[in-house]
Amino acid sequence: MFGGVDADEAANAISPPRAILLRVFVHFYGDKVVLLLSGYDKAKDPSAKRQERDITQARKYLTAWNEQQKRRQKAAGRGRAGGDSTRRSRH
Repeated sequence: MFGGVDADEAANAISPPRAILLRVFVHFYGDKVVLLLSGYDKAKDPSAKRQERDITQARKYLTAWNEQQKRRQKAAGRGRAGGDSTRRSRH
């Protein structure tokens, strides 16, 4: 049906599940947002060097994201303040 492979062949082609040990680096923002900064299969590479390298990279990603959020908030604030400062008051 799909590319000439029938259901029996497809079932046989699926590899059996294997155990993995995931290490993920995340940051929670507010009540709903989760930033996945990095992750890897620790079972394949359990070295401390890999972990430290990924922690360093995840921190860089988080720092860049925080800076981007600050720029967005600042830009949004300028938009509101700019509109208010050009308004003339009537006395």
